[in-house]
Amino acid sequence: MQIQKSKKILLVATVVFIIITFLSTFIIAGCGRRARAIAAIEKAKQSEEQNSQSQAETVKENEESDTEETAIIPTEEKESAESEESANVDESAQNEDNDNAENEDSNVAGSEESTENEETAESESAEGTTEETTAEERTEYTADMPYVRDECANIFGGEFLYDYTGIIPGDTGENNLEVRGFMSYDISELLGSAIESAQISGKAYSLLGTPVATYGPMIIKAIYWGTGAISPSEFDLNGTEITSISRTNFSKSPAALKDSLQSAVNHGYKRYQLCFYFEMSQTDGDGESDYIYYPFPDIILAVTYSK
Repeated sequence: MQIQKSKKILLVATVVFIIITFLSTFIIAGCGRRARAIAAIEKAKQSEEQNSQSQAETVKENEESDTEETAIIPTEEKESAESEESANVDESAQNEDNDNAENEDSNVAGSEESTENEETAESESAEGTTEETTAEERTEYTADMPYVRDECANIFGGEFLYDYTGIIPGDTGENNLEVRGFMSYDISELLGSAIESAQISGKAYSLLGTPVATYGPMIIKAIYWGTGAISPSEFDLNGTEITSISRTNFSKSPAALKDSLQSAVNHGYKRYQLCFYFEMSQTDGDGESDYIYYPFPDIILAVTYSK
């Protein structure tokens, strides 16, 4: 009985021992696994911390590198800016020197131009003063130019002279010849003068026939044959038409008269000469005289001049 009891106790003890051993082994194994797990976790944490620290260092190094580069770039930019500024200063100084030189040249040129302008102004002023003085010194006169009796005449048809007391432009009834009258004025006193105005006037003494109605207006032409009596061959001298007259009495001041008289003065002529005639290819052939009679003293050349 005791042996069976001892066996049971031994069996129970063995079972308990086995159980305890098993549990111990399990517990130990579990603790080992837990320890390894904890160690792995710890190692992972350490690795993570190391990685984090490494990344932080890398970031820091990168930031420091960026900072250094940033610091270097502004320095380079500053040096470049300083170089550019220095170049700009040099260029500005050079431009300023050039501008100063140009300004000096401009001032010199301006001064020379100003001097030339002043000289020109003085010259013009002097000329103006001379002109004013000359104008002030000139005196205006009005006079009737004297006719030269021995040089005044009538020419019949270019064939012969007819000495009369006046001019009788028209035609003759007896032999049907055209008659032209010629007046010569002494203009010696006009030499060196400026002609201001001129007037030619005539007062008819008599009218025979119908010269104006038959032949049209009487023409006055400026001609020149010189001093001395006119020749029959000079019946149709070329000249400048001054005016035309449709009435027996007249008074005209055409520009052509003033201009031709001034031309005669400018040429130094001592005579101003006129031809009075009617334009005709031939006479009317009626055997009757058609003419206007103007006494020499009544054909007046009045001139206003200054000298």
